[in-house]
Amino acid sequence: MKFRRSLLGWLLVAAGLVAVVAGWTYVQNTRDVAVQVAYLASGGIVGVALVAIGAGLVAGDDLHAIRAVVEELRDRFDDLEFDLADARERVAGGASREDGDRARSSV
Repeated sequence: MKFRRSLLGWLLVAAGLVAVVAGWTYVQNTRDVAVQVAYLASGGIVGVALVAIGAGLVAGDDLHAIRAVVEELRDRFDDLEFDLADARERVAGGASREDGDRARSSV
């Protein structure tokens, strides 16, 4: 699903660039201003809109991938934090037992 969204985004970007180039080409080939404005509106504005939508899809897909990596790192950090807390408890528990054994043996 992620690959499809990214692929669709890149296809929209390519289609938008083709529309902009086609509109520019038609504008360059005619001298009538009214026709030039029509080509600019149909090719240029639609092309820029397609590029913007496609870039949004690609960027959204990239952000989704970054969020997934951040969540994985958070989970790993939480696991390390719990492991460290368990290790502290074991060390603290072992140290208090040794102190208790020393206090009994010195009496």
